[in-house]
Amino acid sequence: MYFLNNHHKLKKTLMLLLLLAAAPFALELLIFIEFGGIEVAFICLLTMLKPFRLWLTFKFKEIRAVTEQLKLSVQRHSLSQPSVYFSHVAATGMMFIVSSSVLVSACLWIPLLAINGPLI
Repeated sequence: MYFLNNHHKLKKTLMLLLLLAAAPFALELLIFIEFGGIEVAFICLLTMLKPFRLWLTFKFKEIRAVTEQLKLSVQRHSLSQPSVYFSHVAATGMMFIVSSSVLVSACLWIPLLAINGPLI
């Protein structure tokens, strides 16, 4: 920050580049540049971005909560127990050797998944 405070032209150039990048999405910034200057337009740009930032943080929290719920559901599922998992793997392997069909051998997993209900 000390560097930008000493180099005012560089600071204004960077502000102008950011404003020009945002101008196609918010044309009112051009009016602020015309009447108020680059600094006023940059402050308006920052205030316009605040609701988007709040929405984005809310969505990230929502995604994190869904991910945690999914993680807990997978951990509590009976397939997470080693005895159930390895017995089904052994039965699937034997069924695959006998039938030579992935579809038939995968059908052994369907009752276990259906009995425990959905993951979420």
